[in-house]
Amino acid sequence: MKTLLLAFAFLCLMNGCRPSSAKPPTPLNGRWVGSIVFRGRTDSMIMDFYGAPGGWQAFAGKPGLPDYLFMPAVNVRYQNPHVSFELRDGDERLSFVGMIAGDSFKGGARVGEQEMVLEFRHTGAAPPRTSQ
Repeated sequence: MKTLLLAFAFLCLMNGCRPSSAKPPTPLNGRWVGSIVFRGRTDSMIMDFYGAPGGWQAFAGKPGLPDYLFMPAVNVRYQNPHVSFELRDGDERLSFVGMIAGDSFKGGARVGEQEMVLEFRHTGAAPPRTSQ
């Protein structure tokens, strides 16, 4: 029995019986920085996602804009790796869908015949929400 256990331990060491080096999936919580492309124009954009009791909260803004002025997203849904949310554009709601792969998010929305493309990278924790 002792020989069998030693042989097993040796095989494990030789064949890589060690914790997985695969990176765990990036959680949705946090700040995502990237861009939105629409009609040939690229604009910088930030999305902050917060896990909240009963669901998710998200806010969209531009670099340099104070966080408290970020536009709230509605109908935020996350089932790893799929993300969807809506942003208001006047009286319209733009429905975005995308996927997370590692620390990247890629997605988009259709506006008539045009497509909006979002690309973000997870940069860390989102700042605490302030009420102003």
